[in-house]
Amino acid sequence: MKRFFSAPIFEDEEQTRIAELLNIIVLTALGLNIFNVVYYTWIKEPDVWLVYVLTLILVSMELGALSMMRHGYVRQAGLLFITIFWLMAVGLVFRYGGTRGSYFTLLLCVSVVGGLILGNRVIALFAVLSMLVGGGVVYAELQGWQPIKQNLMDSWFNQSFNFVLISLVLYLTNRSIKTAMARIQRNEHELAESNRELRDIHTFLEEWIAQRTRRLETIALLGERLSAILNLDQLLVELVKQLKQNFGYDKAQVYLVDEARQYLRRATLPDAMGNYDSQTIRFDAVTNLIAQAARTGEISQEADAPSHYTTLAVPIILNSQVVGVLEIQEDKVVTLDKSEANLLRSLANHVAIAIRNARLFTEVETALAEAHIAQERYIVQSWHKSNIAPENQACLYVCPSAPPLDEKTMATAKQLALAQQQPTMLSISGKDTTLVAPVIFLGKTIGALQVHRLDADNAWAEQDLTMVKVILDQMAQAAENIRLFEETKEKAAREQAIREITNKLRQTSNLSDLLETAAQELGQRLQVRHVVMELGVKHE
Repeated sequence: MKRFFSAPIFEDEEQTRIAELLNIIVLTALGLNIFNVVYYTWIKEPDVWLVYVLTLILVSMELGALSMMRHGYVRQAGLLFITIFWLMAVGLVFRYGGTRGSYFTLLLCVSVVGGLILGNRVIALFAVLSMLVGGGVVYAELQGWQPIKQNLMDSWFNQSFNFVLISLVLYLTNRSIKTAMARIQRNEHELAESNRELRDIHTFLEEWIAQRTRRLETIALLGERLSAILNLDQLLVELVKQLKQNFGYDKAQVYLVDEARQYLRRATLPDAMGNYDSQTIRFDAVTNLIAQAARTGEISQEADAPSHYTTLAVPIILNSQVVGVLEIQEDKVVTLDKSEANLLRSLANHVAIAIRNARLFTEVETALAEAHIAQERYIVQSWHKSNIAPENQACLYVCPSAPPLDEKTMATAKQLALAQQQPTMLSISGKDTTLVAPVIFLGKTIGALQVHRLDADNAWAEQDLTMVKVILDQMAQAAENIRLFEETKEKAAREQAIREITNKLRQTSNLSDLLETAAQELGQRLQVRHVVMELGVKHE
């Protein structure tokens, strides 16, 4: 029963408003129809059968309009009801009283109700139709085609019916106005609330964008700064320091995966003894957040609500492989959104590139150091084996008027020269001024220079030392070139001798000639007196 008397509610507010008004008007019309039947039955109207038929038709149409309205055809139901209502009013005007009768006022009620439900166009339409009907009724009255007049009781009843309709229309109009005003106020409040929310969202987005921009700029600057650090341990310690200073993290640590991929070692600087912090985490630790991020390659998060902090483990990926994990901690419980995750991944990518650069630099440095050591060893060994500068070979220049040097002074000066790294002035006997300098090629000493000045008061000038150093450098390079040339000549001569001996050996036709040729050639080439060569020796 409640559902029958209630108006349906639709998503469209205007459709719901029309349905509510139409529901009230149709239910009121049903009640008036029932009252009409009771009234005319009570006064024993001669044409009561006509009242019954019209009431039945009206009630059927009104119930049909309610059914259409509840199925969503609100405007169609309203148009049907207004049309039937208007046709009934036209029939009553022609039958009872004409333009001077009380039923003529029903046409005005129909226009107002139609406009209230369906809009201004309906008011104009039914107003025009009502004027045309009024004109027709006046013409019928002038022609004497309308003799029936209402009695006083019918006139009172019809006027009361009109008062009810007009009162209902005014009530619905006032209610619609109040509802519209309330909706306007509600919409205004909602609009103000929406504007406030939009301003808050706009302010939040501006702050969020500014914060993200600052973080991206900080990450870019941090990436440049880290790329300039080529020592891996210093790089990771600097990274931890910058994360705490620029990003406000309460805790930041870096763990590196070992080559066997069994442990993660926390990155720290070595102590005074060169030892590192021994804190490690097993790579296959199931419950450990750091190990989980290293295995999965995804950011892991752990929030501790009682302690009010959040720990994030960000994998550092290089060439599709996790090489480390960045652990950061905040003193509040936060939720990692997509933008923050992308920010941390960008930071981890910068760290990965910096780690790769540091490792490559370490590898290059190691390779260069090994190559330098090998080159120095080769130079030393080559000069020891070289025949161009026999051991203790020296060149002595003596001024014609100068006294000769004793061997002890020369030996002492030689030892002092070999102990220096650059030209140096010193006094050996206390009466002279000696300049000693090593002959250095690629960091290795291959000779020595000593220049003796007998006049101790005449000191060596700085430009003299510079000139000596430049000349010795050029001499060292020239000596190395000569050594390489002589070494190449020796190799060429040795290979030429081998080819000649081989050709002679191939020209022999029997074993005796072969042994004789081989022994003879080796003796001549090696400059020895005896060569014994045998074939087919039996082991005792």
